[in-house]
This record gives sequence, C-alpha cells and structure tokens, in this order.
Amino acid sequence: MSAVELLEVNHEKFTLVLGGVDLVHKTPILDIKPYVPYSDRIPEAENRMAPAKPTPRPVRYTQEALANITDEFQSLVTDTLALDPRPAYHEDDREYGVTLEGWNIRWKADGEGILVLSVRRG
Repeated sequence: MSAVELLEVNHEKFTLVLGGVDLVHKTPILDIKPYVPYSDRIPEAENRMAPAKPTPRPVRYTQEALANITDEFQSLVTDTLALDPRPAYHEDDREYGVTLEGWNIRWKADGEGILVLSVRRG
C-alpha cells in the first residue's frame, strides 16, 4: 500500500494520473481509496523489514571508473550505491551491476564500503 498524489482525473479515458507512485512499469493498480487522516494514520505501526533509516556507506572509484564519469553523474552513482543496494543474500566478494540513465555501473562491496569498478555506456 502506498499513499500517492492524485494529479488529474481524465473522465473521457476513465484514467487517473498519479504522482509519487513507487511501481514497476505496467503494474496494475487494483484499488484506490482516499486518504483519511483521522483513520488512516497508524502511529504505532512498525516495519520489521526496514526498521531504521539505512546508514550510507563510503563509495570509492577506480581510475577506470573515474575516466568515464562526469561530476554530476558521479554524485548520482554515489548517492545510489551508498545505500548498498545488494540483495539480502549478498556475497561479499561478488561483483554487482546496475544500470543508471543508460550507463552500466559495475561495483562490489568490501570492508571499506563500496568500490565502483567501471562505468560504461550501455
């Protein structure tokens, strides 16, 4: 369940335009209810999967990675990888990959944080 912003109602196409959604492309929205502050707020609710805000890890770059990256894009990569997006079953010596804005980012985690190995287009 997610709270989203209703941006527009298109009565001709019977569609809603929503903002702030956290969905994978083409995920169906099955049920929509209005947010009612006096009844929807659950102050004692807890989330055992993510009980606390993650602590960012230091991000370092190899010379190869730095050769292909702008300062602005490096900031995006750093912000993304600092949150250590490895799956819960991660392996410490494994190399991981993620695509950001059409760039293939290869990286691994070690005792010092995250090491970006390469940044390549496509």
